[in-house]
Amino acid sequence: MKRFFNQLLQKSSPLQDNNITPGSTKLSPLDIPLILDLIFSYLDDHTRCYRVALVCRQWFLLQQNQFSRTIAFSDFWNNKQVARFCTKLPGAGRLECVLNFDSPRGIDTTNIRAILGRYEGDYRRKMEQRNQIAIHKRKPSLYSFDSLRAISIYVGIQYGTTIDSIPFPPSLTSLELTFVFCRSYGESLGKILKTCPLLEILSMEMEERTSQPMSQITLYPELQPKPLPLQHLKLRNVNFSQANLENLLSFTPRIKTLKLIGLNTRLDPKYNWTRLLEHIKALHITLEDVYFFEYGQESHLDIMPRLGEICPTIWDWTLWAPEVTPSFLQELTLRTSFVTTLELFWKPRDSDYAALCCSDELEHAPRLIHNYLCTSSQLVHLKSLKTVIRPEFMDLFNRRDFHGNPSDLPSTLAPALWACRGLETLHVELHDRFCSRIFFGYVSRVLPQLQELFVRIPQVCKPNEDTSFIYPVMHVNLQGGICLLSRLKHLRRLRVASASHQFKVTDGCSKMDLNWMLPSKRKDKFKKQRREELKTWRMRRDEEDQREAMPLPQQQLPRIEKETDAEIWSQLRYLGLLLDVEVVVKEIDDGGFEPLPSLERLSFSLNTPEMNHPEVELKTVFRNRKK
Repeated sequence: MKRFFNQLLQKSSPLQDNNITPGSTKLSPLDIPLILDLIFSYLDDHTRCYRVALVCRQWFLLQQNQFSRTIAFSDFWNNKQVARFCTKLPGAGRLECVLNFDSPRGIDTTNIRAILGRYEGDYRRKMEQRNQIAIHKRKPSLYSFDSLRAISIYVGIQYGTTIDSIPFPPSLTSLELTFVFCRSYGESLGKILKTCPLLEILSMEMEERTSQPMSQITLYPELQPKPLPLQHLKLRNVNFSQANLENLLSFTPRIKTLKLIGLNTRLDPKYNWTRLLEHIKALHITLEDVYFFEYGQESHLDIMPRLGEICPTIWDWTLWAPEVTPSFLQELTLRTSFVTTLELFWKPRDSDYAALCCSDELEHAPRLIHNYLCTSSQLVHLKSLKTVIRPEFMDLFNRRDFHGNPSDLPSTLAPALWACRGLETLHVELHDRFCSRIFFGYVSRVLPQLQELFVRIPQVCKPNEDTSFIYPVMHVNLQGGICLLSRLKHLRRLRVASASHQFKVTDGCSKMDLNWMLPSKRKDKFKKQRREELKTWRMRRDEEDQREAMPLPQQQLPRIEKETDAEIWSQLRYLGLLLDVEVVVKEIDDGGFEPLPSLERLSFSLNTPEMNHPEVELKTVFRNRKK
């Protein structure tokens, strides 16, 4: 290796004057672009774009044209916004599209169908304009001029239209479709695959279950004259017959991921999973990730031992809540050395708001997953988690009944910490009456490497048959404790939102509750307002001190197995108390640390999947407020 470095140094050396001795100039391996490229390849795009590229000119030039640009579209935009979008679309590599209401609208130049119909011509014209400019005269940019390769479409309400009617560009390699409410005549998967012959990733998901049949996907084999490059297929809460699926697999020899979650078979016969497994084996397909479950079907634990025949290793757990039982998790654990991703799904939401959450399967599955997160060695290396959380999971000191947050269910769990300290992505639904200070405090201490946090509050919650309906409420003001997340140095994307149409998590918030996130808004007048707010907590703080002095009956002792656990337990000693918030607020205002230094995107709404820059989002929240 040393000889290799010396050879590279000699080839890269600028020494050409014979009068200059080799010892007069010292070169470092970091002066060699090849070595730097190798080192940078181990870094994520965010670090390379926002950290590495700012070090020096040489490092900036090495990052040039290394990243793909992402652009967003919304059907709520005005003509001026749409015109700006159309000028920026050519050259972008990814499009995130939000269609709040997708219905027949006739001829409309601002419709996404019309825009994508003109895309090929616009892209060619802009490419020709770029080619006419000499390379050394082009403006340096970290982003390359790409053809559109990835599209993500979020449809709020679809009525009388189909996504397959959108003229997708043939350069597309990734297509992700999410429907909240759909009443269409079905999608033609064959038409989409014919329009996008390079497609490698396809995901189609339905969020709500309506009175109409689920979105039905059809496939016409005559439209597939040759093998397709499709590698990842994910279908959730849709109708796709087994015959069509087996036919599709015959044209996709490179398939690596197959996830069939909650398939609806009201229009077609139920799946024969043994026959499907034999069909995959006959095609000599080896999968890297597999999961299949039919809506309304009982657990297919008997097929689990045979999954190794088509998928030797399972690193991603995609779980269907009705089948999450101790025996199922034990069987899955036997076939997994470690897990990097865990996602929990459950039955689609009904149109009746009273059945939005907490159905029977959610009474046990989240608790079992929580126990595994605390005890299983397979989940230590978990990087991404999507699940449901109940108050007792994180309430380590039985404080959730402070300040009017009683729980209808007694806690039967011993206090414990999640073992996945390296978790980077967390998407959760908070059920039952939740004290937000407990959640934010727990996450900020136990998951220090978190980069993405999405928190959803359901509209209505019913923990079990013996309890009445609960309308969960969460506030992101100072008292709610969202400022506890300021400890997360790596957090880039944050969404905290409620599914309720009447309630917003920002209701009752003033600017001083949230603008601590922005260095430019951390002014003295807001610091003074926060100090005044802390003074109003004095009486409640005294009540907390009195409650803390009282012994709690039947409190289970925590499990402390490592020194790192002992340190975290010490940091969590004020979990759920106003004192925890008060300490953090004073540290922020005194300049003790920079809160959320990596935050790029922020959202307090579920209406659209797009997220704004923190400053833009806060302007939107307080646009019509005086304070």
